[in-house]
Amino acid sequence: MVRIQGITGLVAADPGTFVSPPYDVIQPGSEVEDLLSQRLNSAYPLIRLNENLPGIWEGTDRRGVLDSLVTTGVLKEDETPSYYVLEQEWDGGKRIGVLVSGEVTDYDKGQVIRHEKTFDDKVEGRVDLRKELELQMGPVWCLVRDGQNDFEKLLGEIVRENTPDADFTCDFESAVVSEMHGMRNRVFRIPASSDYGRQLAAKLNPRPFYIADGHHRYHACFSTGQKQFFAYVCPEQSAQILAYNRVINPSRVFEEIKCKLDTSQVDQFKTPEKGHFSIYTKGGIYVVRASDFCAADDVVGKLDVTKLERQVYPHLGLVPDMISLRAYLDYYPETALDRMKGLVDSGAYKMAVALHPVSVRELLDVAYKGFMDGVTVMPEKSTYFYQKLPTGIVMMRI
Repeated sequence: MVRIQGITGLVAADPGTFVSPPYDVIQPGSEVEDLLSQRLNSAYPLIRLNENLPGIWEGTDRRGVLDSLVTTGVLKEDETPSYYVLEQEWDGGKRIGVLVSGEVTDYDKGQVIRHEKTFDDKVEGRVDLRKELELQMGPVWCLVRDGQNDFEKLLGEIVRENTPDADFTCDFESAVVSEMHGMRNRVFRIPASSDYGRQLAAKLNPRPFYIADGHHRYHACFSTGQKQFFAYVCPEQSAQILAYNRVINPSRVFEEIKCKLDTSQVDQFKTPEKGHFSIYTKGGIYVVRASDFCAADDVVGKLDVTKLERQVYPHLGLVPDMISLRAYLDYYPETALDRMKGLVDSGAYKMAVALHPVSVRELLDVAYKGFMDGVTVMPEKSTYFYQKLPTGIVMMRI
C-alpha cells in the first residue's frame, strides 16, 4: 500500500566516524553533546537545532557546512536509486530492516498509520532544517506486519548472500555517554533495479506502514510538500520497545497519598509486571497495582501508561498543563533506572516511576483503531524504541 522507491542522496564515506545519535536523544549539556561537539566532520553540526555551530563551523550556516562536507569527500553523492538493508547488533539485542523512500500520503488513506499526535513547534524545527539543507537526515521508523515472516526472511537472505558496503561499530566512548555505543551496523546497498531490489518492493508495496518513531518527521513532509519520505522499515517482530519512564515533581507527597492506591512496599526499584507501577522515593520503594477496569474496546485504556495518567496522576496533583513542563516531569527509557534514582536522591525530582513496556501488538492495535476512528492516539511518551537509529549512514535528497 506504500509505494516505495530507491533513495538518492548523500552517503557517508566513513559512517563509523560520521554518524550521530538522532537529535531528539541529545540532551543539551549532556556528555554525548560534549563529545559530538568535538566531531566536526560528523552529522552533528547538521542536526544541531540552535544556530551557534561549534568550532571551525562557528559563523557558518548549515548549508555551508554541508557543502564543505561534500567537497572534502566526507559525504558522497549517490544518484543510483537504492535501498539500504541495515543489520544491527548490540549487547542483548539485534534488528534488521531497510532504508527506503516511501510515498507521502494523508493518514486517511491508511497507507501510513500513526499512533501519536504531533505538535506544531516540533514540526517547525524539522521543516526549517529540511528547507535549509534540502535533505531528510533522519528516517521515519516504520513497522510492517509480517505474520508469515516472509519480509524478515528476505532481509536475512540479502544479508547472507551479499557483502556489506559498510561494517562499523558506533563509538561514543561508553554506554554511559550514549546507549548506542558498541552497536554494530552492517549496511547492504541494494540498487532498486536489481533482482533483490524488485523483491523488496514486491514485499513492501502491498503493506501499510505503521509509524513507530518519527511522527514529527513524517508530518513535516506535508509542510514541505514532499512527495516521498525517508523511511526505515522493519518487520514487527524485529522491533523492541522499552518502557518510557517518568521522574516527577508532584504537588503532593507520595507517602501521603499512597493509602488511596493499592500499594505495597518493596526492596528494589525495577521494571514492574504488566498492570503495575514501580515507584522510587527517598522515603521508600513501592509497587502500585493498577485497576483493570476499562471498556473491552478501549485499546488506549488498557495501556499501563494510560492507567498511570488516569489512576495515579490525579492523586499526585498532576494536571495536563504540568505534564509538558520539565520542571514537573521528565522522561527516561527503561535502561536509565539508576539515573532516575540519582535524580530523586539529589532532590531534582521527588519520585521516579517505572512502567511495564507497551508491546508491539498493543501499539499496532492503537494505531489501527486510530485509523478507523480518526481520533484514537497513544498518550505522549508511551514508547521508547530500542535501539535508536544512527543518523548519517545515508541521507535522502528532497
